[in-house]
Amino acid sequence: AVPTASDDVFFDAASGAVTVTVTATSLCLSLSFAGASGLTFAGASTIKVSGSLTMASPAGVTWTYTGLLSFQGAAGAFTITCSSQTFLGLVQFFGAGSTWTLQDTLNSSSSVAIDSGTLATGSNNLNCTAISTTGSSAAGLTLGSSAVVLSGTDVVWGLASSALFTLSAGTSGITINNATATDKTFAGGGLTYYSLLFTGAGTGTLIVTGSNTFNTFSVTTPPHTVQFAAGTRQTVTTFTVTGTAGNLITLHSTVDGSTWMLTKAGGGSV
Repeated sequence: AVPTASDDVFFDAASGAVTVTVTATSLCLSLSFAGASGLTFAGASTIKVSGSLTMASPAGVTWTYTGLLSFQGAAGAFTITCSSQTFLGLVQFFGAGSTWTLQDTLNSSSSVAIDSGTLATGSNNLNCTAISTTGSSAAGLTLGSSAVVLSGTDVVWGLASSALFTLSAGTSGITINNATATDKTFAGGGLTYYSLLFTGAGTGTLIVTGSNTFNTFSVTTPPHTVQFAAGTRQTVTTFTVTGTAGNLITLHSTVDGSTWMLTKAGGGSV
Protein backbone atom coordinates (compact mmCIF):
# COMPACT_ATOMS: atom_id res chain seq x y z
CA ALA A 1 0.00 0.00 0.00
CA VAL A 2 1.07 3.58 -0.56
CA PRO A 3 2.10 4.95 2.85
CA THR A 4 0.52 7.97 4.49
CA ALA A 5 1.96 10.48 6.94
CA SER A 6 0.84 8.12 9.73
CA ASP A 7 2.73 5.07 8.43
CA ASP A 8 6.25 4.00 9.32
CA VAL A 9 8.15 2.76 6.27
CA PHE A 10 10.84 0.07 6.51
CA PHE A 11 13.31 -1.25 3.96
CA ASP A 12 15.14 -4.19 5.55
CA ALA A 13 16.80 -7.52 4.76
CA ALA A 14 13.50 -8.86 3.42
CA SER A 15 13.18 -6.06 0.86
CA GLY A 16 15.68 -7.68 -1.50
CA ALA A 17 18.21 -6.31 -3.97
CA VAL A 18 15.70 -4.14 -5.79
CA THR A 19 15.50 -0.58 -7.08
CA VAL A 20 12.94 1.70 -5.43
CA THR A 21 12.18 4.81 -7.50
CA VAL A 22 10.21 7.72 -6.05
CA THR A 23 8.11 9.09 -8.91
CA ALA A 24 5.53 11.17 -7.01
CA THR A 25 5.42 13.18 -3.79
CA SER A 26 5.51 10.60 -1.01
CA LEU A 27 4.57 10.73 2.68
CA CYS A 28 5.56 8.65 5.70
CA LEU A 29 5.95 8.86 9.46
CA SER A 30 9.42 7.42 10.08
CA LEU A 31 11.65 6.05 7.33
CA SER A 32 14.18 3.29 7.99
CA PHE A 33 16.68 1.47 5.78
CA ALA A 34 18.26 -0.45 8.66
CA GLY A 35 19.25 -3.95 7.55
CA ALA A 36 18.67 -3.32 3.83
CA SER A 37 21.16 -5.00 1.50
CA GLY A 38 21.70 -4.53 -2.23
CA LEU A 39 18.88 -1.99 -2.49
CA THR A 40 19.05 1.08 -4.74
CA PHE A 41 16.98 4.12 -3.77
CA ALA A 42 16.35 6.41 -6.75
CA GLY A 43 14.05 9.13 -8.06
CA ALA A 44 13.62 12.89 -7.82
CA SER A 45 10.15 13.50 -6.38
CA THR A 46 9.68 14.97 -2.89
CA ILE A 47 9.64 12.79 0.21
CA LYS A 48 7.97 14.21 3.33
CA VAL A 49 9.08 12.49 6.53
CA SER A 50 7.01 13.25 9.63
CA GLY A 51 9.27 11.41 12.09
CA SER A 52 12.79 9.99 12.26
CA LEU A 53 15.12 8.79 9.50
CA THR A 54 17.53 5.85 9.77
CA MET A 55 19.79 5.30 6.77
CA ALA A 56 21.83 2.21 5.89
CA SER A 57 25.49 2.41 4.90
CA PRO A 58 26.49 2.63 1.21
CA ALA A 59 27.38 -1.06 1.45
CA GLY A 60 23.70 -1.81 2.06
CA VAL A 61 21.92 0.89 0.05
CA THR A 62 23.01 2.70 -3.10
CA TRP A 63 21.57 6.21 -2.72
CA THR A 64 20.93 7.96 -6.06
CA TYR A 65 17.81 9.85 -4.94
CA THR A 66 18.09 13.56 -5.86
CA GLY A 67 14.72 14.90 -4.73
CA LEU A 68 13.72 17.14 -1.84
CA LEU A 69 13.91 15.34 1.49
CA SER A 70 11.58 17.34 3.71
CA PHE A 71 11.20 16.69 7.43
CA GLN A 72 7.73 17.95 8.31
CA GLY A 73 6.92 16.49 11.70
CA ALA A 74 4.35 17.72 14.15
CA ALA A 75 5.74 18.93 17.47
CA GLY A 76 8.09 16.29 18.83
CA ALA A 77 11.68 15.03 19.11
CA PHE A 78 13.11 12.97 16.24
CA THR A 79 16.47 11.55 15.17
CA ILE A 80 18.42 11.37 11.91
CA THR A 81 21.02 8.63 11.41
CA CYS A 82 22.94 9.09 8.16
CA SER A 83 25.24 6.03 8.25
CA SER A 84 27.91 7.62 6.00
CA GLN A 85 25.44 8.29 3.17
CA THR A 86 25.58 11.55 1.19
CA PHE A 87 22.31 13.29 0.39
CA LEU A 88 22.15 14.54 -3.19
CA GLY A 89 19.17 16.90 -3.00
CA LEU A 90 17.97 19.68 -0.73
CA VAL A 91 17.38 18.63 2.90
CA GLN A 92 14.62 20.73 4.47
CA PHE A 93 13.35 21.04 8.04
CA PHE A 94 9.79 22.32 8.18
CA GLY A 95 8.04 21.34 11.39
CA ALA A 96 6.94 23.90 13.95
CA GLY A 97 7.87 22.80 17.46
CA SER A 98 9.88 19.83 16.24
CA THR A 99 13.54 19.06 16.93
CA TRP A 100 15.64 16.73 14.80
CA THR A 101 18.92 15.54 16.35
CA LEU A 102 21.76 14.10 14.27
CA GLN A 103 23.17 10.79 15.47
CA ASP A 104 26.23 11.01 13.21
CA THR A 105 27.75 13.20 10.48
CA LEU A 106 25.38 14.66 7.90
CA ASN A 107 26.93 14.92 4.42
CA SER A 108 25.12 16.62 1.56
CA SER A 109 26.25 17.66 -1.90
CA SER A 110 23.37 20.14 -1.82
CA SER A 111 22.08 22.58 0.80
CA VAL A 112 20.26 22.39 4.12
CA ALA A 113 17.24 24.63 4.77
CA ILE A 114 15.93 25.13 8.31
CA ASP A 115 12.61 26.83 7.67
CA SER A 116 10.81 25.94 10.91
CA GLY A 117 11.59 23.72 13.86
CA THR A 118 15.10 23.08 15.16
CA LEU A 119 18.04 21.09 13.83
CA ALA A 120 20.40 19.93 16.58
CA THR A 121 23.67 18.46 15.38
CA GLY A 122 24.37 16.62 18.62
CA SER A 123 27.95 17.89 18.20
CA ASN A 124 28.22 15.77 15.05
CA ASN A 125 29.75 17.32 11.93
CA LEU A 126 27.79 18.86 9.08
CA ASN A 127 29.10 19.13 5.50
CA CYS A 128 26.99 20.74 2.78
CA THR A 129 26.99 23.51 0.19
CA ALA A 130 24.84 26.01 2.09
CA ILE A 131 22.67 26.55 5.17
CA SER A 132 19.66 28.86 4.97
CA THR A 133 16.32 29.81 6.47
CA THR A 134 13.32 31.65 5.06
CA GLY A 135 13.01 33.82 8.17
CA SER A 136 9.21 33.59 8.01
CA SER A 137 8.74 31.03 10.82
CA ALA A 138 10.39 30.24 14.15
CA ALA A 139 13.44 28.07 13.51
CA GLY A 140 16.69 27.18 15.20
CA LEU A 141 20.08 25.53 14.90
CA THR A 142 21.99 24.03 17.84
CA LEU A 143 25.61 23.22 16.96
CA GLY A 144 27.39 22.14 20.14
CA SER A 145 30.99 21.40 19.23
CA SER A 146 30.27 20.52 15.59
CA ALA A 147 32.56 21.29 12.66
CA VAL A 148 30.45 22.78 9.86
CA VAL A 149 32.09 22.89 6.42
CA LEU A 150 30.35 24.82 3.61
CA SER A 151 31.60 24.36 0.07
CA GLY A 152 28.95 26.18 -1.91
CA THR A 153 29.47 28.38 -4.96
CA ASP A 154 27.17 31.23 -3.98
CA VAL A 155 25.30 32.06 -0.75
CA VAL A 156 26.77 29.62 1.74
CA TRP A 157 25.24 30.91 5.00
CA GLY A 158 21.87 32.57 4.75
CA LEU A 159 20.44 33.67 8.09
CA ALA A 160 19.67 37.17 6.93
CA SER A 161 16.72 37.54 9.30
CA SER A 162 17.44 36.80 12.96
CA ALA A 163 14.10 37.86 14.42
CA LEU A 164 12.67 34.34 14.26
CA PHE A 165 15.90 32.31 14.22
CA THR A 166 17.68 30.99 17.30
CA LEU A 167 21.33 29.98 16.97
CA SER A 168 23.12 28.12 19.76
CA ALA A 169 26.69 28.12 18.46
CA GLY A 170 28.36 26.38 21.40
CA THR A 171 32.04 25.88 20.56
CA SER A 172 31.38 25.03 16.93
CA GLY A 173 33.56 25.99 14.00
CA ILE A 174 32.17 27.12 10.63
CA THR A 175 34.55 26.82 7.68
CA ILE A 176 33.74 28.38 4.32
CA ASN A 177 35.82 26.58 1.72
CA ASN A 178 36.56 29.08 -1.04
CA ALA A 179 37.36 26.71 -3.91
CA THR A 180 35.95 28.72 -6.85
CA ALA A 181 35.91 32.20 -8.37
CA THR A 182 32.29 32.76 -7.33
CA ASP A 183 31.53 35.22 -4.52
CA LYS A 184 30.19 33.75 -1.28
CA THR A 185 27.81 35.42 1.16
CA PHE A 186 27.78 34.95 4.92
CA ALA A 187 24.47 36.47 5.97
CA GLY A 188 24.95 36.28 9.72
CA GLY A 189 21.64 37.80 10.76
CA GLY A 190 23.22 39.69 13.67
CA LEU A 191 23.69 36.44 15.60
CA THR A 192 26.48 35.21 17.87
CA TYR A 193 28.94 32.65 16.49
CA TYR A 194 31.91 30.86 17.96
CA SER A 195 34.38 30.44 15.09
CA LEU A 196 34.31 31.40 11.41
CA LEU A 197 37.15 30.52 9.03
CA PHE A 198 37.34 31.62 5.39
CA THR A 199 39.95 29.60 3.53
CA GLY A 200 40.76 27.90 0.24
CA ALA A 201 42.56 28.62 -3.00
CA GLY A 202 39.57 30.10 -4.87
CA THR A 203 39.42 33.76 -5.84
CA GLY A 204 35.81 34.41 -4.83
CA THR A 205 35.04 37.27 -2.44
CA LEU A 206 33.41 36.64 0.93
CA ILE A 207 30.59 39.13 1.58
CA VAL A 208 29.59 39.41 5.26
CA THR A 209 26.22 40.97 6.10
CA GLY A 210 24.64 41.69 9.45
CA SER A 211 26.25 43.03 12.64
CA ASN A 212 27.48 39.75 14.07
CA THR A 213 29.50 38.57 17.06
CA PHE A 214 32.35 36.04 16.78
CA ASN A 215 34.73 34.47 19.25
CA THR A 216 37.21 34.00 16.38
CA PHE A 217 37.13 35.33 12.82
CA SER A 218 39.95 34.10 10.58
CA VAL A 219 40.91 34.49 6.94
CA THR A 220 43.78 32.38 5.56
CA THR A 221 45.23 31.12 2.27
CA PRO A 222 45.72 34.48 0.52
CA PRO A 223 45.02 36.28 -1.68
CA HIS A 224 41.43 36.84 -0.54
CA THR A 225 38.96 39.68 -0.42
CA VAL A 226 36.38 40.08 2.34
CA GLN A 227 33.65 42.69 2.03
CA PHE A 228 31.62 43.81 5.03
CA ALA A 229 28.19 45.35 4.50
CA ALA A 230 28.36 49.12 4.83
CA GLY A 231 27.21 50.33 8.24
CA THR A 232 27.59 46.96 9.98
CA ARG A 233 29.72 46.23 13.03
CA GLN A 234 31.50 42.93 13.65
CA THR A 235 32.33 42.26 17.30
CA VAL A 236 35.20 39.79 17.50
CA THR A 237 37.31 38.47 20.36
CA THR A 238 40.17 37.20 18.16
CA PHE A 239 40.39 38.62 14.62
CA THR A 240 43.11 37.07 12.43
CA VAL A 241 43.92 37.63 8.77
CA THR A 242 47.10 36.08 7.40
CA GLY A 243 48.39 37.59 4.19
CA THR A 244 51.88 37.71 2.72
CA ALA A 245 53.79 40.14 0.51
CA GLY A 246 52.33 39.86 -2.98
CA ASN A 247 49.42 37.81 -1.65
CA LEU A 248 47.44 40.28 0.40
CA ILE A 249 44.09 39.89 2.09
CA THR A 250 41.86 42.88 1.39
CA LEU A 251 39.13 43.98 3.80
CA HIS A 252 36.70 46.70 2.73
CA SER A 253 33.15 47.96 2.72
CA THR A 254 30.51 46.87 0.23
CA VAL A 255 30.04 50.57 -0.59
CA ASP A 256 33.01 52.79 -1.40
CA GLY A 257 33.22 55.69 1.03
CA SER A 258 30.89 54.05 3.58
CA THR A 259 32.41 52.54 6.69
CA TRP A 260 32.11 49.17 8.34
CA MET A 261 33.22 48.73 11.95
CA LEU A 262 35.28 46.19 13.85
CA THR A 263 35.09 46.03 17.64
CA LYS A 264 37.49 43.88 19.62
CA ALA A 265 35.84 42.19 22.58
CA GLY A 266 37.70 42.31 25.89
CA GLY A 267 40.67 39.99 26.30
CA GLY A 268 41.03 39.29 22.61
CA SER A 269 43.47 40.31 19.90
CA VAL A 270 43.63 41.60 16.34
